[in-house]
Amino acid sequence: MPEEAYYGANILGVLNLVAKLFNRKNRYKAPIYQPITYRQMDSLFNNSTIFNYRLLKNEMKIPLGKTKLFFHFCRVTDISSERLIENKQMELLELLIANSKTFLKILEEFEKKKFKKD
Repeated sequence: MPEEAYYGANILGVLNLVAKLFNRKNRYKAPIYQPITYRQMDSLFNNSTIFNYRLLKNEMKIPLGKTKLFFHFCRVTDISSERLIENKQMELLELLIANSKTFLKILEEFEKKKFKKD
């Protein structure tokens, strides 16, 4: 190799570093959503105009004494907290209605077993 090859900037190396800088800026990382928590459910039904205790009682038929238990049930079913976003609330409503039906069936079965024991 001639001595001139070792002097000056490595043009290809510099261009490669610049290209890596631009590639890193263009990468979009989608947010990672955690399952909805009990506190988020409780806060949702205390502060929302759509999701309220009247909806739980009249539409979902959840007894008022069992609302906290229903919130825990929803937490266990791993509903994504992404559904709390404004434009995904209809999806959340559908999931909650489906969960309420399952929850009521489980309560009914539990009451039958409890009644048979007594």
